[in-house]
Amino acid sequence: MRFLLDLSSVRIRHKLAQAKTYLRVMENPHHPLYPSLLTQKGTRIKRGKSWMAEAEDSIKLVCPIEDIIDGREWIKTSPEQTALTKVIITMGKDRRECAAATRRSARAEIGRTQRKHNKPSKDIFVL
Repeated sequence: MRFLLDLSSVRIRHKLAQAKTYLRVMENPHHPLYPSLLTQKGTRIKRGKSWMAEAEDSIKLVCPIEDIIDGREWIKTSPEQTALTKVIITMGKDRRECAAATRRSARAEIGRTQRKHNKPSKDIFVL
């Protein structure tokens, strides 16, 4: 049934949860498991790998662990700092003309497509 509904298996969801938790630990240096990120993780006899080692293996399939930057990706700003984060992008005349030409060509293409598909069929009989 999972295959028909295109749902992931329990094993895949478990690996995703491990990777998410590992990345959450990497994000917060005050997390209790943060110091264990730096330790060597090996295979335990009779019990297999720890969840952190399995999470590292899953992440390594996508990219090397060393390429992931520790810390938060986004930092919350206070209400006083929101004015400092406003970005204003000015466009020169050539960029505005290019954007206008692109809009005109897109509208023309939409019009051609509509006219092509809105033609009445020749098989219509009028009584």
